Amino acid sequence: MNRRRHNNRGGFATLTAVSIIGIIAVCFAAMAAMFAADVKRNHRLSEEAQLRQLLIAGESFARAGKVDKRVEVKLPEELASFGMKLSIEPVGDVAGNEVRLRVTASAAESRAMSETLTYAREGEHFTLRTAELD
Repeated sequence: MNRRRHNNRGGFATLTAVSIIGIIAVCFAAMAAMFAADVKRNHRLSEEAQLRQLLIAGESFARAGKVDKRVEVKLPEELASFGMKLSIEPVGDVAGNEVRLRVTASAAESRAMSETLTYAREGEHFTLRTAELD
């Protein structure tokens, strides 16, 4: 009688293959988490850059006209559609030789940045003296 010998290594090969597939799955999950974090970080940085640009635009708007009460600056439709807002309001008295204004830029996701601008009267014009982020 011929007896066939069974190879017990088949179970070891299957276990090794399943283990390798598990390791690869964990690696893919870690990479997906890293990519998701990068996307969120890039979105946040992009939004912060846009808010900083709005603060610069707010300073330019404030310099161009007299702001004696809170003003909501009309933004282009591209920015307004993303929920961006820009407002300028006086801080304290606006009748003296020094005027302080607060410029606030906000995004739809409740992120906001503001700065306080201090202008000093020089003759008939006001000149920006300080700009402080709040």
